[in-house]
Amino acid sequence: TILTKRKLYIDPLTKAYNRNYIKDLEHHVNLNDYFVVMADIDFFKQINDSYGHKTGDQVLKEFAEILRRNLRSEDKVIRYGGEEFLILLKRDRNLKDKTPIINVLERLLNKIREHKFVGNLNITASFGINLDTDKARNLSEAIKKADEALYKAKQTGRNKIEIYTEQSHSSEITLSELSDLIENRQITFVYQPIVKLKDKKVEYYESLLRFKYKGKLLPPFKYLEMLKGSFLYSKLSKIVVEENIKILSMHPNLKISINLSPQDLLNDSLIYMLQTAPSDIISRIKIEIIETEDVKDLDKLKENVEKLKEHGYTIVLDDFGRGYINFYYLTELGAAIVKVDGSVIKQITKNKLYYTLTKYIKAFANELGMKVVAEFVEDENIYKTLLELGIEYGQGYYFSPPKPLEDILKEIGEDNES
Repeated sequence: TILTKRKLYIDPLTKAYNRNYIKDLEHHVNLNDYFVVMADIDFFKQINDSYGHKTGDQVLKEFAEILRRNLRSEDKVIRYGGEEFLILLKRDRNLKDKTPIINVLERLLNKIREHKFVGNLNITASFGINLDTDKARNLSEAIKKADEALYKAKQTGRNKIEIYTEQSHSSEITLSELSDLIENRQITFVYQPIVKLKDKKVEYYESLLRFKYKGKLLPPFKYLEMLKGSFLYSKLSKIVVEENIKILSMHPNLKISINLSPQDLLNDSLIYMLQTAPSDIISRIKIEIIETEDVKDLDKLKENVEKLKEHGYTIVLDDFGRGYINFYYLTELGAAIVKVDGSVIKQITKNKLYYTLTKYIKAFANELGMKVVAEFVEDENIYKTLLELGIEYGQGYYFSPPKPLEDILKEIGEDNES
């Protein structure tokens, strides 16, 4: 019956359509008739973790209601999974200008920002829109491209709209191109300072990988996802370590941190490379363990980190406050420094919850004898709040964007040695 079919297609919690509806729609939707949008509630996991699943469910209901209330009856809202929603926006084929549709999404974002959710929560969302649905072979492909735009929105600050067009993605790196870039070492590094908050003096620089591609320097985050678990990934990690050791050997005043994943630290040949570096270089490298995935062999990870510490490396825990796995790292790996994730720091002047979380991370880390670095220090208000909380170090655009090596060498008085 129609009623049974409707039940089959409707998500019971949000009353939006569900994934069953997409399967059915896929066979008869005309992609010339719609723009495809992927919407994601920012930091939804933290809402669930902090306030419980009941609050999380209520947020999802209210979010879906805002989407429905502010879209037209011919638009379709589908709960795609978890806190992700797929929106099919009906398009006027005769209208060549696509600006009005972006305005619709801007209004939608503002409605979400202005709405007081359950428990007086302020919530933001990220949107990825595919404006070139007519070029996709099927709905799945159109969704995938909107999802890529959403991923970019989340990686570049959230609370925004990213647009996918075939033109804007024509410079995307394919896996074979990526392989060539790694094989030919078409990489470079930019450096962002970590400063002592009290006097704004630079303590060391974080070395950040960039791919050299068609005259541009591209950040690696999206491409590392493509490489996860592959031989190329471990090869790239070794090149990053080799190149940074080479740079340090040429510049004796430079102090840096390099990012390695837990998976990298299970790689014996990479550990050997780090252990056999000259001791004057080891003393100028901090190793930032980035939170990525669950690690299968935690005992070996701990053993390898101990080896590195014995050789004189300083261990830094990156991305703290973003997930749970770091609590293992925090208590078991004996790091000297913990970096509070930017997603937390950006909110400390606007949201009491994040302020309190930062305060407790600081107290907990200091109890374990660790120093704290705050990431994403973007303005004077955040800086002053961190000083008030007694945080020791900071990093972010308020102090400096990432810069090329030649600029850093001038800062440390080595510009004639490059």
